[in-house]
Amino acid sequence: MSNIDIDDENIRIKLLALHPVLVNSVTKNDVALKDADDYAQETLTILWHKRYLLPYIENIEAYATTILKNLIKRDIKKEKQKAECIKNMDMEDISPPYGDIDYRDQQSIYCDRALDILTSFELSVVQARDMDEKSIRETAEMLNVSQYRVKTTLATAHEKMKEVILKLQKRDGY
Repeated sequence: MSNIDIDDENIRIKLLALHPVLVNSVTKNDVALKDADDYAQETLTILWHKRYLLPYIENIEAYATTILKNLIKRDIKKEKQKAECIKNMDMEDISPPYGDIDYRDQQSIYCDRALDILTSFELSVVQARDMDEKSIRETAEMLNVSQYRVKTTLATAHEKMKEVILKLQKRDGY
């Protein structure tokens, strides 16, 4: 084993010891325990990618907690933006389809309209997972992001799409 391997192993052990501290820190912020573990894992992943900087950081626990809080703030901001986007969406501007369209065609139109509200990244994730049937790992590698980010983006995109489809169905009396 080289010195780098030994250092990496020591850093891995130190980072794993931070996991319960991070989970406790998240749960203090009224985040569900299921999400707390996800946030802790994403924080540890970020720290692992920055492992060569860690020897120069005085307080790794404080550094990790700062990263964790920034991840939570990022997600809260995204949720607010999503809610605002859907709230501001004027369903009257989206005209109902014309003619005699069967239910399946109608649902396809709804899906197309729901896809239109997604960001380009969300659309890429949905396309890779739902249309191209790629695994979470394959999608993450293809987009050069973490598996956690693929999972959360996919969940967010599906939720956005669901809300739009339900609004459209309600408007059209389905």
